[in-house]
Amino acid sequence: MALLDVRNVQKIYRSSFSSLSTLALQDVSFSIERGEFTAIMGESGSGKSTLLHILAGLDAPTSGSVLIDGEDLYSLSAKSAAFRKKRSAFRRNHLGFVFQDYALLDTFTLRDNILLPLVLNRTAPAQMEEKMRSIANELGIQSILNKYPFEISGGQKQRAAAARALICNPDLLLADEPTGALDSSSSHQLLELFERLHARGQTIVMVTHSAMAASFANRVLFIRDGRIFHQIYRGGQSQSEFAQKITDALLLMNRQEHGL
Repeated sequence: MALLDVRNVQKIYRSSFSSLSTLALQDVSFSIERGEFTAIMGESGSGKSTLLHILAGLDAPTSGSVLIDGEDLYSLSAKSAAFRKKRSAFRRNHLGFVFQDYALLDTFTLRDNILLPLVLNRTAPAQMEEKMRSIANELGIQSILNKYPFEISGGQKQRAAAARALICNPDLLLADEPTGALDSSSSHQLLELFERLHARGQTIVMVTHSAMAASFANRVLFIRDGRIFHQIYRGGQSQSEFAQKITDALLLMNRQEHGL
């Protein structure tokens, strides 16, 4: 069984003030095996972030299903209080999410930001501290845990956000343009972290517009006009070779789209 199974997902945004609607995703289907590192690429407005938010349980599809380890995120009415509670608990226990803008709480220290999912899960304090030590050592942020987000660099913020996403040992790590606000050095450090996590068996789905970032994955899905229309695999290629393959694929698809 695939860890993530997306079946015929459609997303339509409807205006509250007119009859206009926007088709953001149409008939999207794919699966992710446990331990895969998959990148999703597409131009702005292609639907890639909408898709990731649906995978994370942050935005319900208009139709279709999203199964994570056999559990359908949208099996109950989205308007049901029981559904919202169940989905929130499922996200905390099975999913980790890294946002482009970090999504750290400015009035919390990094320690409190990172521990928040465990607090919500009512984890025992001794266990929280043990997990904190482990993840802080892994990400090299031990010395800044008592600082606030406004006191640290973008790269440090993103490592703290990654720590918060990973502290519950999620089945699936989702990342939405995680290097978009970082300089090249910080970007590389974060991607090398993802590479290490993947080598240990972490399943990762990352939305990105960067061929360099996508080259750290072992598969790239391309989305255009709300549809998955192409994919390529890394296989035995080096990161630089795969980056070139991704770039070539993007150039070819751009030419085909414009009839060149």
